[in-house]
Amino acid sequence: MKNCILSTVAILCAASSMGVAADVVTSRVSPIERVVAYAEHGGGDVAIWTTTGINTCPTGVYLSAAAPGFQVMASFVLSAYMAKTPIAFQVYTDHIWTGSKYPHCEVQAVRFAR
Repeated sequence: MKNCILSTVAILCAASSMGVAADVVTSRVSPIERVVAYAEHGGGDVAIWTTTGINTCPTGVYLSAAAPGFQVMASFVLSAYMAKTPIAFQVYTDHIWTGSKYPHCEVQAVRFAR
């Protein structure tokens, strides 16, 4: 049993040192300036222009059409955009969208904040 636990800990440590876990950070709460859906990128990826406060993707984020929860997150984004409500995003800083000359990080979660 002790060897099993030590082996598991060793595997987890090795995996984390290889960069398996993505770096997730939260943007500042900001209004959405522009939302664009692209058929040719990811089969419907949604690019969102907003001031993130994140060095990796300062001008925006994107929703991957292949992501679980895409429809719910897209509805949150559209609601915030139409209501002109500032919003925050949790993003993967190592998943950069290739559909724009400006770097956009992939959204992991959408956050409304008051």
